[in-house]
Amino acid sequence: MTVIDVIQDWDFELVRSKENLTTRAVFTVALDGTDSADSEPFIVNAYGSIPSIGQAHPGNEWVFVIDKRVRRTAPHFFEVIANYSSLELSGNENNPISPLVQGSLKNYFPVNSSEHIDRQVINTEGKTIAITNSSGESFDPPATKDVADLGMRIIKAQAVFDKTDALEFYNTINSAEFEGFAKGLVKCVGISAEKVNNGGVEYWSVTYEFHVRKDGWKLRRLDEGYSVKKAASGSTHNVLNSEAGVPGTYRIFALKGTEEGGVPEIEPISEPARLDGQGNLLASTAEDVFLEFNVYDEKSFSGIS
Repeated sequence: MTVIDVIQDWDFELVRSKENLTTRAVFTVALDGTDSADSEPFIVNAYGSIPSIGQAHPGNEWVFVIDKRVRRTAPHFFEVIANYSSLELSGNENNPISPLVQGSLKNYFPVNSSEHIDRQVINTEGKTIAITNSSGESFDPPATKDVADLGMRIIKAQAVFDKTDALEFYNTINSAEFEGFAKGLVKCVGISAEKVNNGGVEYWSVTYEFHVRKDGWKLRRLDEGYSVKKAASGSTHNVLNSEAGVPGTYRIFALKGTEEGGVPEIEPISEPARLDGQGNLLASTAEDVFLEFNVYDEKSFSGIS
């Protein structure tokens, strides 16, 4: 079988009634005559460039082929008429509104998890402190607590689903306000899709799932370490004026005692010292400093609602 030519007639009209949109596409198809006359209409009907039942119109994803007629006009020549229509726009019990013109479905649910504590803790004096043992050392492994986030699921009908594009949304956060939540609070955790045929109209039922955290998705860590950017003295922690460890930093040493002749005896600290957010030792009277890191890419979710 060989289809040797397909010509589309662009002389057609678009009709907008109270209930729906209708239009049509007309094609002239020529075959090479190598197949039987009985099989030719079926060959034309299934040919790839001829729209199939349920296929969306190239100019409007909510308008679909509802029927198609194949008519022989001459030996090995056929006329194909594909009639397009949207489903009922008003809807009733017998003719429901097309899922593609309905709004999305939304539901909300709790999401509970146990995570390392990485948030600031305020004591009774209003001072920002870290969670440590009685000597000021960080716990290893870190303490954990229950975290309650809001889960949000959006289900919508789409004429097209691009699985490659869906991957770009995984583990991203909203770059602008989304569903009433400020930038950076909503994380996309999954997208699933199922192809549906409803009355001859095919579409994708796509489910978007999000987690919403009231203080956002930045990674927070207590600023502490074994080195500083600038040598210092006169502190409980003394710094040798020589580079060690990370290039451009100075290793922190602690006073162990005094040797004969008044020479201080020192040794590297065994627990990380608090830092001030600038790579220097934190003053003993200052509040603990927590660093924030952006660990998720941002993405616009505006086309999902």
